[in-house]
Amino acid sequence: MSQSTGHPNSTIGPMVRLRGLPYSALPLGGIGIHPDGTEEKLNTNTQIHPTRGAEAFITDVLRESSLFIDGMGLDDSWDLDKRSTTLFGKKRILFLKRVIPARDINRRRVYSQLPLVDNKEVWYARRSFHDNQDTRGSATWDQVTVDIKENHALTEEAVSDDVTAKQCMRWNTNNLIVDSGGEQWNNITMAVVEMRHKMPVIINKRTFPVVLITASPGSSNGNEFLVISIPIIDFETTTWAQLSKEKKQVVAAYAAIEQFRILPQGEIEWTMATTVVSLAS
Repeated sequence: MSQSTGHPNSTIGPMVRLRGLPYSALPLGGIGIHPDGTEEKLNTNTQIHPTRGAEAFITDVLRESSLFIDGMGLDDSWDLDKRSTTLFGKKRILFLKRVIPARDINRRRVYSQLPLVDNKEVWYARRSFHDNQDTRGSATWDQVTVDIKENHALTEEAVSDDVTAKQCMRWNTNNLIVDSGGEQWNNITMAVVEMRHKMPVIINKRTFPVVLITASPGSSNGNEFLVISIPIIDFETTTWAQLSKEKKQVVAAYAAIEQFRILPQGEIEWTMATTVVSLAS
């Protein structure tokens, strides 16, 4: 996969940002999902190829995300968190932190309707190593692929009573292959998902509308994939929002990049970088 150039700002892009993207930035050719599960094709003009817009969008997101996650540990933009490397049983976990100044984010604003940001982004990352086997606290690579890549939102909902997930839109990415960052990516999915987190009694629920993209680099032969979450800042105003439209809640935002891969010695490496903020009180 692509490597960081080593410049502190070389891995910063305009797409996977905490300030999010407007609904209008989503590519044409999507499929809306009604609350009863029925689907409706959008932008059905015959001049619009169903994957053309999605291909360009996904290409940009993958290039940016792969550079960002691959840059961890390769330059001085990431710092060891105070917890540094920790052993939990047999699991090794590395904690990292990165602060991105507002000025760097504003230099990479590609949508004019997005306001300039005043606050820095603080990213927290963890890199852990797991046995590739079906034992307590571990899972096989096939299990990881099914649960995390193919059913990411449903898995989060299944493992926690405090999480509700709704898929609101999707794009038909069957057989789509994109060239990005010197790599051919395949097994691509793209959807809009609302993640609802139940909070303690005195705190309103949090709903996170995100564009969720998963993809595998072709050179990995199925032994690596990315999961990318990008907030949509105005999704509650759209036809396809469900959870985001409800009252007595906070529509919040998080951005995340996760990388799963099998290492040469057979271990599964899981790297996850996230940044989060509430958009309302």
